[in-house]
Amino acid sequence: MKRNTRAREGEDRLRAVAEALPDLLFVLDEDGTYIDVVSSSTTLLYAEAHRLVGQRMHDVLPRESADLFLRTVRETLKSQKSRILEYSLQVPAGRRFFEGRTAPLRTKRGDKRRVVWISRDITERKGLEDRLRAQVAKTSRAYRELKRTQEQLVRSEKFALIGMLIAGVAHELNNPLNVMYGNLKLLAEGASDPDPRRGRFIADAVIAAERARNVMEEFRTFARDVSDGEFVDLHECLEEALSGLRGGLAPGIRVVIERGRIPKVRCIAHQMRQVFSNLLRNAAEAIDGDGSIGVKTRAGRGRVIVDVSDTGRGISPDFLKRLFEPFQTTKPVGQGMGLGLAVSAMILHRHGGAVAYRRRKGGGSVFRISLPAGSTTEAT
Repeated sequence: MKRNTRAREGEDRLRAVAEALPDLLFVLDEDGTYIDVVSSSTTLLYAEAHRLVGQRMHDVLPRESADLFLRTVRETLKSQKSRILEYSLQVPAGRRFFEGRTAPLRTKRGDKRRVVWISRDITERKGLEDRLRAQVAKTSRAYRELKRTQEQLVRSEKFALIGMLIAGVAHELNNPLNVMYGNLKLLAEGASDPDPRRGRFIADAVIAAERARNVMEEFRTFARDVSDGEFVDLHECLEEALSGLRGGLAPGIRVVIERGRIPKVRCIAHQMRQVFSNLLRNAAEAIDGDGSIGVKTRAGRGRVIVDVSDTGRGISPDFLKRLFEPFQTTKPVGQGMGLGLAVSAMILHRHGGAVAYRRRKGGGSVFRISLPAGSTTEAT
């Protein structure tokens, strides 16, 4: 008798402690029937405690939640180890998040096996975690944007320095080149040497000097202000660049042009021709055997877009980070200085534009040029 009294007193003390805690305490059997429910808060229970006792979870709770809880109860009994899970329920206090912890209970022989389940309201913690994740995501986006801006600033400064350097070097070389070119022209016009080879050498030297002078003249234009430019039809620049390319194309390479309606762009025309020529020449050189070069123009959101694509070899991922840096080339030694893309990117940057690369679906490359549309409404 005394033993039973002490046992009841112990149970009463445990219940008093459980009711004083903010947690919810359930005792469930292996069939998911509520044996006991203890809670200091009625608003966190799915139903009142006296209505839950004796009921199966599937008779009270939403099916999805009841399936999850019964599975957890049976896993606890099978493993004889505690289980922890997070779940949410719509209770009188609203949608709440809980952390549930289970542990097997020892029972009398012949009784159904039981589990004690303690649930803690973690709604505030989950809200804090969600806000923290959102803040981390926001900070990550801000960091990526800052890093992108920093890279653009570094690239802008690099382009400005390279442009000044090229223009300065071109200015210094231009005078001696003009002297060489002029003297060679006079020598070629007045040559009467009986050796025909000497005349041919002089003619080749004149052609080389003229080419060098033209290159220097192109480089000198980096010193020009883009505001000196005029409203230009980019389709005309593209056609001129294509005209210079077609004569040197391999027989198996075809050019496909998709012309959209685009407004004129304020730019220095011959610089745009140089950009298109560089990209088209690279596209042609990337194709082994038969293939195609695509040119597509369109306008949108105040920009003019020109895509130059090819079905060639593509570009190695290892090379992409240095793609628009000067003196970077995939061509064999002696077949290219690696200035074409760097100069093109520099020209576009000075015009308020940009060039980007992506892999072409099916193989090859696509270079996308983006330029601000001019204030004129005339479309071509």
